[in-house]
Amino acid sequence: TDCLLCHPQGELVIHEDAGWRCIRAMEPGFPLFYRVIAQGHVREWSEVPDDQAWRAMRWVRAIEQALLALPEAVRPHKVNLAQLGNVVPHVHWHVIGRREEDSHFPAPIWAAAQRPQPEALLAAQAAALAALAELLVRLEQHEVVPAVSYLIGVIPQGRIGVGWATSAIDGTAERPSVT
Repeated sequence: TDCLLCHPQGELVIHEDAGWRCIRAMEPGFPLFYRVIAQGHVREWSEVPDDQAWRAMRWVRAIEQALLALPEAVRPHKVNLAQLGNVVPHVHWHVIGRREEDSHFPAPIWAAAQRPQPEALLAAQAAALAALAELLVRLEQHEVVPAVSYLIGVIPQGRIGVGWATSAIDGTAERPSVT
């Protein structure tokens, strides 16, 4: 087919597995724009198997959380989520970090611009995201979710603690106990 999402060119892939591809969209004027794209050509969200739909939502949420954890100077004021498929009938989610200063805010990015682009802000966002993207693309696939979790301040296991094995290393505990 001629589907742009089935045959991508020039996209910055953040994560890819058998079911989904997560990319930084590289849309001019919107550096906080990401897509979570079904690997197979699926036209409607309701056609996505339940386990794959949950997986996609995990990625949508992880990207949103990572955007909201950016430094305050470049952090979005709002994150827009959209799953349209009118132009490209291939299931994909848009995750778009928005700033009040962006050229279209509060209207959708597909609407007419309401003001000029804030060039200094765009440059700062692009630099912050380039550093984040450089980190993420170097990770192994199984490392991406934990890395994003740590970056946004959510510890996957729920807490940090020192267990008996650690204290046994320095000789302060001879056997496990609850104290």
